[in-house]
Amino acid sequence: MLKALIKKQFAELAAVYSFNKKKGQQRSKGGAVGLMILLAFGALSIAFAFFGMGMLFSSSFVPMGLDWLHFAMMGMIAVFVSLVGEVFATYSMLYNAKDNELLLSMPIPSRTILLSRMVTLYIMSVFFVALAFVPATIAYFLNAPFSAAALIFCIILVFVLALIALTLACLLGWVVALIGSLIKGNKAVITVIISVVLLAGYYVVYFRLNKLLQSAVNNAEGIATAIKGYIVPFYYNGMAAVGSLPHMLIFTAGAIVLFALALLLLSKNFNRIVTKKQGAKAVRYNSGEIKRSGVESALLGREFKRLTSSAAYMLNCGLGVIMMIGVSILALVKSEAIRSALASIAAQAPFAAALVPAALVVAMMFLLSMNPFTAPSVSLEGSNIWILQTMPVDAKHALRAKRCMHYIINGLTALICSVMLGVAFGLGAVDIILVAACSLAFVVLTGAAGLAINLKKPFLDWTNETVAVKQGASVVISLFGGWGFAIVIGGLAAIFALALNGGAAAMRIFLAAAAVLQLVIAWLIVRWIDTKGARIFEKL
Repeated sequence: MLKALIKKQFAELAAVYSFNKKKGQQRSKGGAVGLMILLAFGALSIAFAFFGMGMLFSSSFVPMGLDWLHFAMMGMIAVFVSLVGEVFATYSMLYNAKDNELLLSMPIPSRTILLSRMVTLYIMSVFFVALAFVPATIAYFLNAPFSAAALIFCIILVFVLALIALTLACLLGWVVALIGSLIKGNKAVITVIISVVLLAGYYVVYFRLNKLLQSAVNNAEGIATAIKGYIVPFYYNGMAAVGSLPHMLIFTAGAIVLFALALLLLSKNFNRIVTKKQGAKAVRYNSGEIKRSGVESALLGREFKRLTSSAAYMLNCGLGVIMMIGVSILALVKSEAIRSALASIAAQAPFAAALVPAALVVAMMFLLSMNPFTAPSVSLEGSNIWILQTMPVDAKHALRAKRCMHYIINGLTALICSVMLGVAFGLGAVDIILVAACSLAFVVLTGAAGLAINLKKPFLDWTNETVAVKQGASVVISLFGGWGFAIVIGGLAAIFALALNGGAAAMRIFLAAAAVLQLVIAWLIVRWIDTKGARIFEKL
């Protein structure tokens, strides 16, 4: 039975290259080859980055006689990379697989099901570990004498480290599944929060990576002492990699025992987590007057529920909101440095200083373009669009609700951030009002334009909503169209300032005119949506 289950897992793994789940169709041979080439290019790029890291460590640690420290640190990095790369795949394949209940209904032990799926996960783990550890090994032998024992042990360690990473990923996946089985709230919102936290952590590490690596090199002795005292397994990993047989045997045995214990723990809890379903909360009925809402408020509430029930929708169309708030808070924290820099610029180039309000407007437009809530809103109706079409409501009301959600979210964010940025940059009240007015006008324009584009280019026959949100033509056009419009506004502001000698009054006139122009264009688009656009929606 184990052999049959492993064969099934390999067939599913191969299907990744031959079948497109998002489009629900087989890939062409060219598409499959292209995907493999793309993955290979990505893997080589990542491996090259780890090679550079390995060269830095080995060239610093080998002359100090700390060869083992090179492999200890790269071993930890390799396990971390594998852990990040497969923890959610582990949750999906082990605890959230569609055939869990089917397999559990058969006379198959839970341990057998787990073990068969772990084979596929182990292959993934070997791949991720090799991306970091193999380049590090090559870098080491370029800076140290060759040793056959060290080379053989390094090859074996790729598989041992992968076993440790798999064990940790399975345990973390178990924790994620356990939390998921206990959560009764909106899981899409929780997914978004976790994704944003991970993304923020990634960028923090990315921008501080050079500093962290240099700090590791400068404090090699202290790090070596810490690893020996607190992270002993990776000390054994480092010693094994430089050719120590006793350390190699102990480290390998420890990894196998840890995996066996994890398998025993997970197999005993597998059935309980997989089969646990959240029951509906009991509600006591109290007779009384039923609250009613108007048509437009009900439709608007429907749009907000659609947004908050989809992690893909929130992440791909709402990430700019978080970025805008983050940038504004950062600007307030660094306001003194910003004002000092502006004072220096004003002393040397008064023309450039006068463009600050326009520059803030352009920056706001770039960030607001990343929140195209209306651009996929029609496409997301998908095969259920008939529900809106058959309701006793006017089509223009349904379309107005989609625009209103865009206006509320982006409008509040634009207003708050315009004030925060204006204060951080030391603008006067009039300039802050104009920056806010121009940004709000852009919100109205992009909300109407995104909806109009989606009505002209809907994508309703998707099998995965992520395709409609990320790959729809209307989303791409809205995003790049918004950026293009921002560039045009910035260029016109510079030309206008040059023509009128760069005065503050000239910028105020320009921003007021830009706001009015955007509102006029938006009004024309809205008129089209309420007439021709509504008829298009009814016939989709």
